[in-house]
Amino acid sequence: MPLILQDDTGTATGANAYIDSSYADAYFTDRNKDESMWIDLDQEVKDAAIISATSYIDNSNIGKLRGRKLTKGQTTQFPRLGVVDFDGFLVDGLPDLLKMATAEYAIRAVVDNLAPDVTYDESGMPVKSKKEKIGPIEETTVYQDDVMTPTQIRKYPEADMLLKQYLYASNYLVRG
Repeated sequence: MPLILQDDTGTATGANAYIDSSYADAYFTDRNKDESMWIDLDQEVKDAAIISATSYIDNSNIGKLRGRKLTKGQTTQFPRLGVVDFDGFLVDGLPDLLKMATAEYAIRAVVDNLAPDVTYDESGMPVKSKKEKIGPIEETTVYQDDVMTPTQIRKYPEADMLLKQYLYASNYLVRG
């Protein structure tokens, strides 16, 4: 799937990315962040990582984002209407912190799946952790505490903090 960059009006047809690779290149270079790993990647790998990062931002924050989509038909969660930052300023278009977070998630997406599937054992129970020892044989399995709760979303502190001001402060869904 080709990278299709969202615009500040929310009208880019089929948009699946908040940034392009040139933004990410500049972001990592400006911050002297392991940019050699990112810069040396093939364009297709960079684009796939950016698309994954955008999808992760959108899907992991459903129901937590302030405001609402700017247009009914937009394919990404940003731009949004009715969002103000911590200083009280209206957030227009695709904010810089969103773009920065997308770059941070993208470089992590190159190394690992941002939202890996849950591991289940033969009984169908979700496994929290498993320890095996070969001699003498020992096996310990710890299951998820509550199988009815959704899978925990991984935490990426640096990237997550960049998005914080666009999220509701609580974990409950606000309808408006």
